[in-house]
Amino acid sequence: IRYKCSVCPNYNLCSSCKSKGGHTEQHKMTAIRSPQDRRHLGVTCDACKGPMYGTRFMCIDCPDYDLCYECKRSGCHMEHNLTEIKNPQDAKSSEDSDNLHPVRCDGCNGSVYGIRYKCSKCQNY
Repeated sequence: IRYKCSVCPNYNLCSSCKSKGGHTEQHKMTAIRSPQDRRHLGVTCDACKGPMYGTRFMCIDCPDYDLCYECKRSGCHMEHNLTEIKNPQDAKSSEDSDNLHPVRCDGCNGSVYGIRYKCSKCQNY
């Protein structure tokens, strides 16, 4: 689930940061439950070649091998160790190093990769 600020354009929080009271108490956050929100952009399943939604299984032995939930469940690539990535924002690859921003997330204090959202109303948020 992602939480979108109803006041600030392009401001979102993950469930973990929302539960910690991220952003500001005065702005209402709307829960958005959509499979599109859990899409791993730029990643396809190496077995079925489909887009990656929901849980992604990344091989820790191969440099670039990912499986979708259905292909993993059917027994593909069982000869290697796979790590489970439930949320796209939890995945970091060598490709992400080009998209690393020189700031920390105000919600969880983690590194910011890819698209960066900044509140247009709050100073330094």
